[in-house]
Amino acid sequence: MSNTLYDQDFFARANEQARVLRAGRLSEADIEHIAEEIESMGRSEKREFVNRLSVLLMHHFEMAVSTLGARDDPASNHRGTTPSAGRPPAR
Repeated sequence: MSNTLYDQDFFARANEQARVLRAGRLSEADIEHIAEEIESMGRSEKREFVNRLSVLLMHHFEMAVSTLGARDDPASNHRGTTPSAGRPPAR
């Protein structure tokens, strides 16, 4: 088992790499791992966007279908069914 900062504590490692980069000490930066983390964050953000968009489109579709038989308030059938829709994405 490795005992490096990379393997032990992601948050501490990220902060250390940020300090190295801000200080302009690029030769000390762990470029390979920084690049991997940036790519990983991009994939996570894309996945989160697609998931939220899917939920939004599904509820929009359900509301549209529910209007076919409802006359008063078609949205009332789906209120409260998306508890996470009003929250910002988790970071």
